[in-house]
Amino acid sequence: MGGRRSLTQAVTGLDVSQLTSAAIPAGSANSEQQQQQQQRELRQWYYQYYQGQDQPQNQPHQQQQQQQGQQQADPYQQQQQQQQQQGQQQGAAAQPLPAAPSSASSDALSLHNQYRAAHHAAPLSWSSSLESSAQSWASQLASGCQFSHSGWTGLGENLAAGYNTWADAAFAWYDEIRQYNYAAASFNGATGHATQMLWLATTEVGCAVVASAPGCWQRNVFVCHYTPPGNVMGQFAQNVLAPTAPLSWSSSLESSAQSWASQLASGCQFSHSGWTGLGENLAAGYNTWADAAFAWYDEIRQYNYAAASFNGATGHATQMLWLATTEVGCAVVASAPGCWQRNVFVCHYTPPGSVMGQFAQNVLAP
Repeated sequence: MGGRRSLTQAVTGLDVSQLTSAAIPAGSANSEQQQQQQQRELRQWYYQYYQGQDQPQNQPHQQQQQQQGQQQADPYQQQQQQQQQQGQQQGAAAQPLPAAPSSASSDALSLHNQYRAAHHAAPLSWSSSLESSAQSWASQLASGCQFSHSGWTGLGENLAAGYNTWADAAFAWYDEIRQYNYAAASFNGATGHATQMLWLATTEVGCAVVASAPGCWQRNVFVCHYTPPGNVMGQFAQNVLAPTAPLSWSSSLESSAQSWASQLASGCQFSHSGWTGLGENLAAGYNTWADAAFAWYDEIRQYNYAAASFNGATGHATQMLWLATTEVGCAVVASAPGCWQRNVFVCHYTPPGSVMGQFAQNVLAP
């Protein structure tokens, strides 16, 4: 089972100054050390660490226990207990809405959800409780020049160090998915960050980044906490889904699309070709492919995933997202003078989509 195709997967960066001002308290001693670390030595150590020379990347939470030092207090569990006590005292009183993430942390949330969208995983919600616990652990690691999992129960945890931006840290986690074996569907120390990011049953995330203390190798410590935790043994098959393969360009489909677009544009017409063996999407009146493609894709908002059947109001979108379709070819032709269309856009697809009785397995919810 694969994830649905996404229209775009943009990854935007964030400079260190933004991270510092948004995620590190003003006046923090840590914030003065952003540019003082030796990046080359750090990255060599970091990559060795995550090649398994020291320990697995993101152990299943049943196995995440500290082997050295004293057991740390778990701020996330403490906060949850406090909230439960407050809830009991307040009775049926309305609960406040969760706090929005800071601008830098909002990038962490956005990046998670962009990667999840390609793997048929619903977007995560931001948790201020998880942000608080992530901030606590990141601060402890950064101040002590350490790099290890907290071992706190009831949450998933991803760590990174040495990067300047959330875009870099999140990509490093996600890039592990290239090594994941979907057929085996089991935990692997080399892919644990990615599988936690993409875990379908996880619904909330909270993240923090803290600059390291003077002389520490980490530069910046990135921590994300998740609930419910991922990487649960025996549950990988239903929680880590393969992405949908991208379409390949077909010159023969481009040729057929060009032929039909030219015919429509020259005759001020707008109708399907009726040619067999291919799927077809049409648009007219737009200036760019971005506008035409978005108009097709935007129909998905009206699609009924439960009914999983053809609907004339969503046919363009379901053809775009059809899992069994592998090739596409498109063309755009300017209309003849006086025609209403302005530009005629045509895309042809094979194998064709929107096949009756096959919607459930070919049009998947985001």
